[in-house]
Amino acid sequence: MHASSDIRIVKCFDGLHYSFESLRYVYSSLHDTCSKIKDDQEALIPAIWQCWSFIDIVYRIREISQAMPGLSKKDKELVSFLSATEIAEEYRHYIQHLRS
Repeated sequence: MHASSDIRIVKCFDGLHYSFESLRYVYSSLHDTCSKIKDDQEALIPAIWQCWSFIDIVYRIREISQAMPGLSKKDKELVSFLSATEIAEEYRHYIQHLRS
């Protein structure tokens, strides 16, 4: 199958596009939200939500990147990205599996 006719590639790029846009949205106000916590305890929940969303989105980008058809798992940029974001996956798994 030729790469241009592989719908999985289109779906992966679509997923990456929306994931990066979501990441940009969450990140754009994360610092401001966290900075308000000291003076406004009501800012705590939005800050936690934004932090958790950030971790979850990075995890999703990692998963999509590794599932991308035709992208070598040995690609140095992919390996570098996965290494730099490994903490997001570790933290997400830690929280998701607290009971085990």
